[in-house]
Amino acid sequence: EAQSNSHPLSMYLAAIPPDCCLDLHAHAAIEVFVPLVGSMHERRAMEVILPRDMLCRGPHMEVGGMGGLFTSSPSSEEIGAITRDISDQILFPDCGKRGEFVERSISRGQVELNPVGSVHQSFTCADDDDDDD
Repeated sequence: EAQSNSHPLSMYLAAIPPDCCLDLHAHAAIEVFVPLVGSMHERRAMEVILPRDMLCRGPHMEVGGMGGLFTSSPSSEEIGAITRDISDQILFPDCGKRGEFVERSISRGQVELNPVGSVHQSFTCADDDDDDD
């Protein structure tokens, strides 16, 4: 089974409306996204990566059957327990100049990769134009 940093790989299709801003976050596993329409933007602290071992799932977080590989659907309580456990371990240190955020954009059909532990905030803009080819 495919994993990233001890977490099962997942694929999601998300519809994010124009002029929407997601919370600042980091991923415990790799994130790859491809806008199918419009554009996606992000503010990313390019030189800040949270330690991988801080974001790993421990044996006490095995949910969803078969050693936590989600062979069956985990309950919302199980997902909540993993989220709380990882969130309790994470502290964002003051990184000074290294912590400066850079804005960048990904257009329809382009691929964006956020490695394990990257710190970023994704957003869309109201004036993103999807008519350009």
